Amino acid sequence: GAFFPETFSFWGNYLDQGDLGYGLESQRKGLPDGATVNEHIRIYWQGGVELSAMMIRCYEHTRDDALLRETALPFVHEIITFYDQHYKRDANGKILFDPAYALEDIWYCSNPMPEIVGLRAILAAMIELTDDDAKRGQYRRMLGEMPEVPTVVDKSGTPRFAPCSPLRWKFRKQNAEKPELYGAFPHLVHGVGRPHLDMALDAWKHSIKRYHNGPMEGWLQNPIFTACLGMTDMAKSEQVRRSKLVQPGARFPAFWVPNADWMPDQDHGSVNMIGLQKMVMQPNLSVQGNEIFLLPAWPKDWNVSFKLHAPQQTTVEGVWRNGKLEQLNVRPESRRKDVVVIPPS
Repeated sequence: GAFFPETFSFWGNYLDQGDLGYGLESQRKGLPDGATVNEHIRIYWQGGVELSAMMIRCYEHTRDDALLRETALPFVHEIITFYDQHYKRDANGKILFDPAYALEDIWYCSNPMPEIVGLRAILAAMIELTDDDAKRGQYRRMLGEMPEVPTVVDKSGTPRFAPCSPLRWKFRKQNAEKPELYGAFPHLVHGVGRPHLDMALDAWKHSIKRYHNGPMEGWLQNPIFTACLGMTDMAKSEQVRRSKLVQPGARFPAFWVPNADWMPDQDHGSVNMIGLQKMVMQPNLSVQGNEIFLLPAWPKDWNVSFKLHAPQQTTVEGVWRNGKLEQLNVRPESRRKDVVVIPPS
């Protein structure tokens, strides 16, 4: 199998100098082989799962068979195999992701949400996409061995999504991410028109608020999360506020203020772009259903003209103006029945 760490160089290895990556020999005393000096990324391997999801999503949109056969299927298989073989099973025969990281957020925890919800999604997709019976059997077995999505229950008895298993969760936060919302994004299984929206909204309410209102937030995904959860007012305010966080000393206006890493920062723009698109449209992958949710978090008083790509080689083009959907064109026409318009409020 294969894994991809949170940060690595262009040539595929860990950075080796200082405390940013693997570390030099003089820095590695007492560390086992494979463990990085940089504790923030020591067992943070979610990158392979995210890239697998992106490849599957790309194929779903393009239906490019060469991409599927030559790149996506072999790549995703290696990522799945790593998780299959690297971790032990618990007393109930379920995979025990331990020790693990919930992103850079919670260290040395158990059964983090991003691994569980991400692997569940890509395993379900791979069962449908592969024509190899042996591999399909592996994926089905492994899907049956996946632990439940982690939750916590508040004092009133209401469950909500958790960043990892509450049985092994010493403290947070090493960072300001929201692993409990990775079912909303990037894996798109919780949210508007999808199961357990209430649990995801409750998780948002209880998530960390650090960096919500400051320049040190570039790569944080709050505009995307709020759009995927149908939080129209919050998604709108996040777009407006973050778009104003320009870097005064930069000549190029798409360089935002420094985030937790460096300047020039382009993450603000990337997050805002994805969030804006999710406000307009959120399609399902075919393994989840064929729905294309339109305007799920779009403000009623904002006008928009859009043309966006959806799975199954579909394009959705429309105009929302003065509180009305004035135009909607879906190609191919056979996909028009799958468009679910959620009227802006």
